[in-house]
Amino acid sequence: MDTLQLLSGLKILQVVNTIPQQIDGVFCDSKKVTKNSLFVCIKGTNCDGHDFALQAVKNGATVVVCQKQMDIDVCQLVVEDTHKAMSYLASAWYDFPAKKMRVVCVVGTNGKTSTATLIYKVLCQTGHKSALISTNGIFIDEKFIENKMTTPDPMELNCLWQKMAECGTKFCVMEMSAHAIDQQKTFGNVVDLAVFTNLSQDHLDYFGNMQKYGYTKQSFFDRQYAKIAVVNSDDKLGQKIIKQNKIPTVSYGITNVADVFAIDVDCNGQGSSFVINLYDEVCFFRYKLSGLFNVYNVLACATACRVFGIKANEIAKALLCIDEIEGRNQTVFLPNGVRVVVDYAHTPDGFANVLPHLKQSTKGKLFCVFGCGGNRDKTKRKTMGQIASKHCDFLFITSDNPRFEDPFEIMFQIQQGVSVDHKLICNRGQAITTALNEAKNGDTIAILGKGHEKYQEINGAKYPFCDMAAVLQHINN
Repeated sequence: MDTLQLLSGLKILQVVNTIPQQIDGVFCDSKKVTKNSLFVCIKGTNCDGHDFALQAVKNGATVVVCQKQMDIDVCQLVVEDTHKAMSYLASAWYDFPAKKMRVVCVVGTNGKTSTATLIYKVLCQTGHKSALISTNGIFIDEKFIENKMTTPDPMELNCLWQKMAECGTKFCVMEMSAHAIDQQKTFGNVVDLAVFTNLSQDHLDYFGNMQKYGYTKQSFFDRQYAKIAVVNSDDKLGQKIIKQNKIPTVSYGITNVADVFAIDVDCNGQGSSFVINLYDEVCFFRYKLSGLFNVYNVLACATACRVFGIKANEIAKALLCIDEIEGRNQTVFLPNGVRVVVDYAHTPDGFANVLPHLKQSTKGKLFCVFGCGGNRDKTKRKTMGQIASKHCDFLFITSDNPRFEDPFEIMFQIQQGVSVDHKLICNRGQAITTALNEAKNGDTIAILGKGHEKYQEINGAKYPFCDMAAVLQHINN
């Protein structure tokens, strides 16, 4: 690619040495650098790409984008922020594919996957060719691609956008994590719609405190990142976003004043229903997803789809076709009448949403099988033990994704907040089996934390494991 064309929109503070005429690749991993390529020095949590610039040059890089001049004998482009530079260069490399469709980004602590999936499915059901990038996976032209992270890195993201554009995709719906916002993964593109679900404690291992975490999410609702916002008015940060109103904003909610709101909400059964006032279109919504948290997800979906001109009655009809979302309140019944629910809830707020709903709809005892992820926010572990104790009759504390931590130490930290009968069973499969064997007709077993995941991450390796598969195997034995 012509180098000057690639760099035409990049804000460069200083040019050191001569810019070559041609670039044959863009990389931020020095090990993947090829001949005549451009290397971007990204400063990460654990290492700094500037320390690998010389290695990148040895591997063939002829241009290095950096935040400081270095002692290397190739062209150096000094910029203010290499994260922004990387995202812009990725978009330029693929000829800005996001501009060839409408992009919807869903931001929030909880509900991102469900809300993004609902929007995607309603768009598809109403005749709009759409694609999805979510924690549960990527769908392009109805084909599934495994997703390694919530929001892919810039080169992969723009490659995906290019594939979508090539097959005529009109809408891309995607989750936008706080990490992705902080790392400027969509910089250089202004998405058509940003949806805000909620803010609660998570990822403090990365952000340090709730103030920075909340500010990061809020920062995306700005004209340099999004054209229109759809925001939950019942959330404190949502209220702040609405009040500051940096871009045109449509609010949704149940309790507080909102542009789109629900009344006569019934979410206590296996499904849910409510009457929605959607831009003065009054319509009855009934669907198969249960829980108040899903009412908010549906409200966010309906508001977003209405922004794109889809009528309330079309949205209501499309919702009837959605049976479940994998790993999100996913429910099966054992032959003896025990209800088993697999859910991705892995935060204090997630527990506070899911467990009261399950307790209210359980005739017998509520059991919960859960753990906490390793090398992540340690401050939430005791709190999650406290919340689980408040709503459950018995807990099976087990391993989640311990990563490089001692799983027993994580379990002991959870146990500090536990005040009900419980067992510590490190082997997650064994914990699930024990719970399934002990529960009786009318009981509910909530298996929380991993949801759709098909692996356990232990000491840098991923071992095959799926909560729902373990349940179904038990049923079939």
